[in-house]
Amino acid sequence: SFSLIAWHVENDDLSDTINDFRRRSIAEAERGTVLPTKTMLVLNFVIKNDLNLKYAKHSCNADLAALAYKLTTEMEEDEEEFELLLCDEKKNAIKEKDVEKQLLLSLVDTYSLKLKNKSLTTKKTYIEATLLPLFEAFLATIESTTNYSATGYLEPLPDTQAMLLPISLSTVATASTSASPITSKKRKDCLQCSWMSLELDYLVKAIFGEMKFDLFVTEVKKPNANVSQLVGDEAKLGNLMKIMADRLVLKSIPSPVVCGLIDDGSNIKTYKMTIRSDGKYDLIQLACFGSIRSSDDLVRLPLIIDHFSQLKTIIKDMQSIIRLALLGKVLPGPLVLPVVLVEWLRPSNEYPVAETTNKRTK
Repeated sequence: SFSLIAWHVENDDLSDTINDFRRRSIAEAERGTVLPTKTMLVLNFVIKNDLNLKYAKHSCNADLAALAYKLTTEMEEDEEEFELLLCDEKKNAIKEKDVEKQLLLSLVDTYSLKLKNKSLTTKKTYIEATLLPLFEAFLATIESTTNYSATGYLEPLPDTQAMLLPISLSTVATASTSASPITSKKRKDCLQCSWMSLELDYLVKAIFGEMKFDLFVTEVKKPNANVSQLVGDEAKLGNLMKIMADRLVLKSIPSPVVCGLIDDGSNIKTYKMTIRSDGKYDLIQLACFGSIRSSDDLVRLPLIIDHFSQLKTIIKDMQSIIRLALLGKVLPGPLVLPVVLVEWLRPSNEYPVAETTNKRTK
């Protein structure tokens, strides 16, 4: 089944024509018919447009935006009236079977409690007060996944692909048995500070039997935090997502896509990464929006819901791709997914280590 495409060129409505063409062409491909080159080119264009619409940022529901504003205003003016309004709206949403409205009301209810006694003094309390309700509503509800909050590590790369690790961590660079004590110390420091040893702020892994695949990672700074790290947030997230994408390729997963999020204590940015060609990784920013730190910020929830729904969709689609790949199934005709060659992968940049030197004073 496909969602219908609305396609207009000037005053002409081509929606029915495009949808009929897509259905007939895909049906022919599924029957094993070899499609003409012209048909393949047009069909690939239509499918690409469909995916772009699916992953695009949609304007949020105006009714939800109005409801969020109404609830936020009532919350600030009269807490008792707010509770009554929230209860009535929940009943109406259940009666109307409006899933989006139920989700919004649930988040408003959760945040109204968390923001009363919020503490933003540490990264952990900041995540619990501002991000965790969104993670639990969208990411923790994805079936066949496991989620780690400040306790997760990236899945290791296969030993046979040590060439993808930073040079100082590869078996070639550390094979010598006559290394000096200084070299051994550098090796130990590098292992302790490698990308693979970082305890990540939030991580989502897809689970297939005993196999796990990292699909979403988060980098968080609490408000007004002192910047002490040697790597910027974007560079850090990019390196982590690169390793996640590399592992999918090494496990023979076609068309790998991984997601990430940065919260700098004021704004949230979401990203996805794909591997476009030989040695070229595309880190694409999907959205940028303000984080929720006070009740005033709750008016942003309808927009934030759209952006987190986008992340959830990408993760679930990647799950489906992994499942098909592990089963050895290939989609027919023009729906076949492009395979990324292992030869296209590149070693990761090293995680920097600040070396200190002890100087004797005379």
